[in-house]
Amino acid sequence: MKSIQVAIKIRNRQNKEELHKYERNLIRKAAKAVLVVVGFQMPCHMDVSIVDNEMIREMNLQHRSINAATDVLSFPMAKILEGIPDEVIGDIDPQSGRLLLGDIIISLEMAYNKAKTDALSESEEVALLTVHGTLHLLGFDHADEKAEQRMILLTANALQVAGFVELAADL
Repeated sequence: MKSIQVAIKIRNRQNKEELHKYERNLIRKAAKAVLVVVGFQMPCHMDVSIVDNEMIREMNLQHRSINAATDVLSFPMAKILEGIPDEVIGDIDPQSGRLLLGDIIISLEMAYNKAKTDALSESEEVALLTVHGTLHLLGFDHADEKAEQRMILLTANALQVAGFVELAADL
């Protein structure tokens, strides 16, 4: 994979499911794959928090007024539209010089349960959620059918770059 200058801080904020070292590496690999596929060149930083269903439900209620657990939430910090930064003044970390992309919140509990119902491995589900969340940080959405098809294509390409060829083919 092409070398991308991205710092990814992963915080495990739950204790219901074990977060393995290979999953931490997988999260980094999946996020970097998105940056490669989108062609994002700026040195950047993103945070990924691993939570349980109750924590993500509380965040979903607080930020989206939806009182339900979900699998992934994204909180972009920089103004980016479909991978192109709009304005970076104020979005650069003064210490590292990296663009602050934002935060991804993944419910590992939901991911593992969803993997069972979707007939995916836990790793595949975590990779899929990381890709999805990273695309949102980069200003992609699925608000209409055209945008959703674009996200599906980018997701498939990123998963393929990250080594999930079979999962990418199934999208």
